[in-house]
Amino acid sequence: KSAEKESSEKAKKAQEMAKDAVASEKASIKASKQAKDDVEKSIDLEKKAAAKEEVFAKAEEKVKLAFEDVEKEEAEVAAALAEIQQIEDDHANEMKKLLEVARDETLGQVKRATAANNLAQLKATPMEGLNVAKVRQEAAMRKQKQAKRVASEAVNLAKKARAPFEKATKQA
Repeated sequence: KSAEKESSEKAKKAQEMAKDAVASEKASIKASKQAKDDVEKSIDLEKKAAAKEEVFAKAEEKVKLAFEDVEKEEAEVAAALAEIQQIEDDHANEMKKLLEVARDETLGQVKRATAANNLAQLKATPMEGLNVAKVRQEAAMRKQKQAKRVASEAVNLAKKARAPFEKATKQA
């Protein structure tokens, strides 16, 4: 009887061990499924983050292009202002030259009178068009500077909006 009893106890222990092994296997399968689900969720989240990051990258690129356009326009405005300044300088130099000729006693009376007449005509010619153009160009330059500031702020906002996605991508 003791061999039967011992055999029965061993069988019970074997059954318990088998049950434990089955339970352990079930837990392992469940953990494996959970890990697989977690990986799939992580992949989905990463894809979503990448899609959102792409949207922000495109927006940031558009802002950068706008910023570059603003800088280009600002350079054009500055060139126009330089041109206006050159016209004014040429006008002032011509007046100075005519004034010197008109006052030069070593030159003939006709030459001096012609220079004085040309100087009077040059002074009488209105520079209003040039002055208006200058005012408009200066206003345009101020507007360009404002647009540049706005574009720069937009770039900074786009970078700030993108930062959480970069952080999430690094963590993933």
